[in-house]
Amino acid sequence: MERLLAARLGDAASVGSAGTNAVVGAPIYPLMADWLEWAGVPADGFAARQITSGLINSSDLILTATTAHRSAIVAREAAALRYTFTLLEFAHAVTRPDAPPVGGLPAGERIGLLAEYARRARPRLLVDQDIIDPYGRDDQVYQQAFALIDEAVAAVAYALTS
Repeated sequence: MERLLAARLGDAASVGSAGTNAVVGAPIYPLMADWLEWAGVPADGFAARQITSGLINSSDLILTATTAHRSAIVAREAAALRYTFTLLEFAHAVTRPDAPPVGGLPAGERIGLLAEYARRARPRLLVDQDIIDPYGRDDQVYQQAFALIDEAVAAVAYALTS
């Protein structure tokens, strides 16, 4: 998610990642790295890190792969509920026809407005919010997970840059 979003946003926003149960220092899993490379996004140089309260509190927007990850973030820092969403949840919110117009605003303001909108829209977001965890599974499952991530990241990046 991090690599795809960073590639699509360019200099428009700073993107980082951390895990709720990270294997600190681990690279991107080889099958997912293959899909990133296929998409033209470099997978090298990545090292997993563990989420911290400092990272949570210094973020404007946190996007997770699953509702369990979102819950772990919010359990650690309750105030993060305002700006923590699953990737699929946030992508669905920002592509709704009633999403606020944010064109022309700086990225930081866009993120704030869209996060507030997504927070208020949560009860109306009837979408499967979890991306399947492909770890240890075959390439087809990695392809499915990558396709979900890629489509959702494209929607989020469009909302934050257009």
